[in-house]
Amino acid sequence: DGATALADENLVVARDAAAAARTALTDAERALERTETEAATLAAVLATDADGRIPVINAIAVERGFEAALGAAFGDDLDAPADNDAAAHWREVPHGHDDATLPEGARPLARHVRTPDVLLRRLVQTGLVDRQSGPRLQALLRPGQRLVSAEGDLWRWDGYVAMADAPRSAAQRLAQRNRLTAVQREIEPAREAVAVLRRHVAVADDVVRRATEADREAREMLRLARKVLDEARTAFAHAEREEARIAARRTRLEETAARLDADL
Repeated sequence: DGATALADENLVVARDAAAAARTALTDAERALERTETEAATLAAVLATDADGRIPVINAIAVERGFEAALGAAFGDDLDAPADNDAAAHWREVPHGHDDATLPEGARPLARHVRTPDVLLRRLVQTGLVDRQSGPRLQALLRPGQRLVSAEGDLWRWDGYVAMADAPRSAAQRLAQRNRLTAVQREIEPAREAVAVLRRHVAVADDVVRRATEADREAREMLRLARKVLDEARTAFAHAEREEARIAARRTRLEETAARLDADL
């Protein structure tokens, strides 16, 4: 009974561990599925246009938090490709010696962005400022220059102003591209975690299998032991009855012998 109880306890522990491993695996698989689905959705949204031309926005890397600023600086111009055969495209123009410098108080947006060379001239003429300084510094801009805030406000040299709440698809696409990059970095570790948990589940299932087998063997041994015990008890009872029968016969024989001795 003690061996059977121990086998039962081990089996319960093994099943609990296997159930916990399966729960962790299910959670990890669902998280991986969500991540892969989000990556696939973002990739589909950011796919190239139907004519196969790749917009320059696909070649831009911007620090997180500055997507709105870059979107304000370029707007939908980022949807154009760097392809001279396209009807609307970007073409590289070298910096001019007389290109103006940004007004004091504006830091170059280029510090937070990596772009193709065709965008550099526009980029170096774009300054990053806080929202309060934009209106004051706008008056100091030279032709071609513009100021943006991290929130997405725009002040242009010609007096044009667009506040951050104006809808800009470019800023949204830049944010989506950064999110896609972050999600893609999460996928491989998530896959590795799922693979590790699958191995854990396989090990836990093997432990359950062995514990089940041990429990079955313990129960079989207990059944056999009880069978042997029952047979021994039956034999003992039979032996006791036989002993009583023999004792009774001996008594009768002794009595008979005593009578015969008396008769003789």
